[in-house]
Amino acid sequence: MNVLNGLESIYIDIKNNHSSNNECFIPLLELYSDMLLKKNKINSKRLRSFKKDIKANNIQFYKKNKKYFSVLKNIKNASSYDYDNALKHMEALVKANDFLIDKIKENKDVEIKIMASSLQNYPSFILSKDICKGMSGKDFYDKYICYYSRIYKTPFLEEYKNLFY
Repeated sequence: MNVLNGLESIYIDIKNNHSSNNECFIPLLELYSDMLLKKNKINSKRLRSFKKDIKANNIQFYKKNKKYFSVLKNIKNASSYDYDNALKHMEALVKANDFLIDKIKENKDVEIKIMASSLQNYPSFILSKDICKGMSGKDFYDKYICYYSRIYKTPFLEEYKNLFY
């Protein structure tokens, strides 16, 4: 399982959620943030526990994204991306999740969708896959991360800009 693929699915689900029940995503975002903060301590035992927690908190999300939980493997062993570079982005992802949780608690539905849209390709960028494969950090930051800031004229992850430039 790659933790980042599941996180991308959460951002997409939040962006496409047409009900006002965004609160159901808070426990998932918190679980992912907790897992991301562990960085080097991610192993099969922790991933099994993580899978169990995801199922307990949102069985529908688990069923929809089961493919990401089918193979439990250490995130370090994935060869498709630069593991050391990915570690540098974990803190920014956790901070992004915190921002998103705050907006969910404030019931700012449109802002929630814009922020999730801004973040949905971040895991793909870290993993160098899909539309982000070969994209420079500067291009990614300017196109995706700044999307929220451009609309709401408010800083969003600016303190992590150096990760992309």
